[in-house]
Order: sequence, then C-alpha cells, then structure tokens
Amino acid sequence: MNRESVLDLVKKYGEVLFFVSHEFKNDKEIVMEAVKENRNALRHASGRLKNDRDVVLAAVKKDGRCLRFAGSWMFGELVLVSLF
Repeated sequence: MNRESVLDLVKKYGEVLFFVSHEFKNDKEIVMEAVKENRNALRHASGRLKNDRDVVLAAVKKDGRCLRFAGSWMFGELVLVSLF
C-alpha cells in the first residue's frame, strides 16, 4: 500500500491506522488526518507522534478523553495547561 492510498483511507476511516505499517504510523500528516477523523486513532500512532503537540491537540480537540493515549510527556504538559 502506498502513502497516498493510506492517506485517503485514514481521512475516511481513522481507525485504519491500526492496520498500517509503522512507517505510516510515524507519518505526521497521515496520523493528523486519522485523529481528525477518529479520536481513537491516536492510540495507534507511533510513540514519537503520541508526544507531538500538534497531533495530540488535534485529537484532544475532537475528544478530551483521548488524552489517555498521549505519550506521558504530552499528558503532563496538557494537564498543566488545562489547569490554567
């Protein structure tokens, strides 16, 4: 499967991220589109992108409960931000 095919799929079905290779789970554009479509897609992102502020914020804007899928560094940062 090529990158464009994966990008088209995650725009319609964010949870498809679960089934793709690590290469695509580590692609910021693909993961951003997946979390915009389905907040739960964050759980399938690479560890690097679970700690990416843009990706995590896109998912949290969709549903704050997906913060539990964020990396521990991002979780702590966003909890502090939400307190102020």
